Amino acid sequence: VPVVPVVGHGGQESVVVLARGDSVGKRLGFERFRTTVSPLLWQVPWGVSIPLFPGVPLPAKITMEILPPMDWSGYGPEAAEDPELLERCYEEITGCMQATLTRLAEEHPHPVAERLWSMLPGVGS
Repeated sequence: VPVVPVVGHGGQESVVVLARGDSVGKRLGFERFRTTVSPLLWQVPWGVSIPLFPGVPLPAKITMEILPPMDWSGYGPEAAEDPELLERCYEEITGCMQATLTRLAEEHPHPVAERLWSMLPGVGS
C-alpha cells in the first residue's frame, strides 16, 4: 500500500503554549493518565489555564497539502526487517514532509492574522 503523506500548517497557532508544565502535571498526579506534563496555556476565555479547561481556539487558517504517494512495494516483505532500508524510507518521507512544511510556513507565516483578515467584511477569501 503506498504511503500518502499529508502535511498541515497553521493548527499549531490556534493554541498559545506558555510552558510545558512538567511540575504542574506531577503535582496534579497525571501519572495515572500516563503523562507527567500539563501544559500551561493562554486561551479564551480563561487566560492562563491548563488543558482540563478547554478554551476557544484562535482562528488560525490551516493549510493542508496531500503529497504524491510513496510506493515502496518493490522492496518486498523482507524489507521490514532491514534497518538500513527502513531508515532510508523514514528519511525520505520525513524529508519530503519537512520541505513541504517549511514551504507552507513561508507562504503562510501568520495563520491567525491571515484568518482574521479573511473574516473582514468585503475581504473574505
